[in-house]
Order: sequence, then C-alpha cells, then structure tokens
Amino acid sequence: MKASDRKKQILDAALTAFAEHGYERTSIAIICEKAGIARPTLYQYFNDKRSLFRELLENYLLGIHDRIHARQKAESENKNLSMRESLNSLHLELFEEISNNRDIYTILVKEARARNAETEDVTRDIMKMMIDRFVNAMETELGEYGSNISDKEFAAVYMMGGTMHAVEYFLFDKIREMTTREFADRITEIESKIFGIEEKR
Repeated sequence: MKASDRKKQILDAALTAFAEHGYERTSIAIICEKAGIARPTLYQYFNDKRSLFRELLENYLLGIHDRIHARQKAESENKNLSMRESLNSLHLELFEEISNNRDIYTILVKEARARNAETEDVTRDIMKMMIDRFVNAMETELGEYGSNISDKEFAAVYMMGGTMHAVEYFLFDKIREMTTREFADRITEIESKIFGIEEKR
C-alpha cells in the first residue's frame, strides 16, 4: 500500500474512533484495530494520538474551505448571482458538507466543549483559523456589506457560535425537522439582515 493510502486509512480509522468514543477514551490501540494495522505502523506516520487528532481536523477543515470556495468560484463564473444568492449558495454548500461529514463536526464540537488539556489548544487553534477565514471572507467577498461591521472578529465569533448550535439543534438532533436547503435559507436571511444585503429585485 502506498504511504499516502496508508496514512488516509489511519486518519479514517481515527475519525471513526474519535467520533464514537471522544478523544480521551480513544486509545492508539483502538485506532490501530479499526485501521487493521500494528502500533509501529501508526508511529511511522504520527508521533502520538494528539498529532493524529490535529492533522485529522486541520486536513478536513482546510479541505472543506477549499472545496466550497472552488465550487463557489465556478458557480459565480457561470451565473450572474446577486450578493444574497451567492451567500445562500455558499451556505447550502457548507451545510451539505457538514451534514455529509457529521463525524468530524461532532468531534470538533465535543472536544471544544470538553476542554481537555490535551486537545484544548488544538481545538482553539482550529476555531481561530475558522474565525480568521470568516473575517477574511467579510473583508474580501462581502465588499461594501462587510465594511459596515466595525468589529469583524466579534461578528465572526457571534455568527459562527450561533450557526454551530443551530446545526446541532436542527440538522443533527432534529429537534425541528429541517433540510439543508431550509437551513441555508434561514441563515442567509439572518446574515443578510446583519450585513444589510437586500433581495435582488
């Protein structure tokens, strides 16, 4: 097996294990068993459980950002979308990704809440990265609408926190049944009001 394939096999096994058991209760032995490998094989690719955890989350979140923005760019070149339509399309892509990759999102949220000493800095770094990307999107993609927000970091944290809770409530726990399309429409409506983006006439 190629090294890249073996590494992916380990990351996939770790994803399943962390989602099932949480970081603290997941051992290297559990990950190796799920991957069907011996412990020394895992250590050829990762120094320890913590480095594996970090790479798993970072790879996914960077990947989702790149995939969504690549699709957004392709879509905007093919269609004449209003700012609101573009925002809605971005939300739909994002929430479909989250819905289709529930394990990774569950891990991130669980560990952010757990405040485990071993993972706290990893989840904090990743949250910071997500906030920075959100701020960058406000500055570059929202143009004049983003410039209306004086404290973009605060706005990013506020909106991201609310969105994460809403994802759990509506998409995962299904307290009230909602499709990703309906969810994207609701978030777009709220953010459009925050940024002062009007409906296309």
